[in-house]
Amino acid sequence: MVAVIACMTVTALIYGLSWPLFALRLEEMGVSESAIGWNAAAQAIAIVAVAPIMPWLLNRFGAAWVMIVSILAGVVALMLCPLLPDEDVWFVLRLFIGAFGHMMWIAGETWINQIAEEKSRGRTMALYGMALGLGSAIGPTVLTFVGIEGWMPFVLAAGLTLVSTIPIAMALDSVPPREPDHGGAHGHAWHSVVRSLFHAPLPMLLNLCFALIFGAVWTFLPIYGPVVGLDADTAIMFLTLQSLGGIVMQYPIGWVADRMDRRLLSVILVGASCVSYLFMPGALADPFWAGPYIFFLGGLSGAIYSLALTLIGEQFRGASLAGASTMFTVMWNVGAFVGPPATGTAMAVGGLEAFPYVLVVMTLIFLPVTVTSYLRRKRALEGN
Repeated sequence: MVAVIACMTVTALIYGLSWPLFALRLEEMGVSESAIGWNAAAQAIAIVAVAPIMPWLLNRFGAAWVMIVSILAGVVALMLCPLLPDEDVWFVLRLFIGAFGHMMWIAGETWINQIAEEKSRGRTMALYGMALGLGSAIGPTVLTFVGIEGWMPFVLAAGLTLVSTIPIAMALDSVPPREPDHGGAHGHAWHSVVRSLFHAPLPMLLNLCFALIFGAVWTFLPIYGPVVGLDADTAIMFLTLQSLGGIVMQYPIGWVADRMDRRLLSVILVGASCVSYLFMPGALADPFWAGPYIFFLGGLSGAIYSLALTLIGEQFRGASLAGASTMFTVMWNVGAFVGPPATGTAMAVGGLEAFPYVLVVMTLIFLPVTVTSYLRRKRALEGN
């Protein structure tokens, strides 16, 4: 558990660092907001290449070796970025960074859900979410200290990524045994991935919601900041504060998730997020409320992700968990692919002021899904 969480923390750090880093560097290069959004979406597009083979890879080689190889390949792609500072080249390199990142993410979340116990699954996923929040928080903080210029942010990110292989290598003997999936992981891997979406749509769509918001906020909050009087460094630090909110609020919400209907909790979290984004312009412009507001948003966002992952572990076991974890990551990347370009296009048309209202719409469309899932579950329990 410690090994996989440590490794995934570094993965979150790289995402937390790379999204604002690439966005700000591209803006300096004179790239439009819309093009910045599409460039950010490159990391998400790569899921198309790796998703069909992930259940087979996990069954054949195990989670640990998939993670180690993915780390090493991702470092090479990351280090090529400062060597080749071009918008189109970065799009291609971010495809590779995304592909290896997806492989690592799917392997790590499959592993952690395998070893989590059902009675404490919500709290276990909360600890995992706290670790992801920590990594995400460190990423923007690194930028404020080393800056966005030159090689340093890329070198530091690559070095930390390499270090994350150490706990995984030490845990090779503790990887759960691989379970054959007849007709699933062998020969029909993609079918097992798709089936999981229809079997458990709620956690998949919750993750899609989280990813839409994550991609939009981490790409465009530093650019939106000046609209409400924030300089770029303050806006980047607010990304760190948002991650800290996710760290602090994760465990209490995980504790609640182990003691109440998790589908009702999804209604509460998505509804609260939707309402909260309406207050973004006023809250960020107020020096007293800006910090607590961003902190609270981070807690809500992180809790949606952890709750979705908890529901995956609740509904899938054995070899089918690899397919479900793959679809879970596919949905994240669909959101990460759609979120930045959709937000960038809306801001190009409606001005930078449109940013918070795009977030409201992105969240609102998922509220009926959570309500419907909760009501169906309630009727099923009453019928029994």
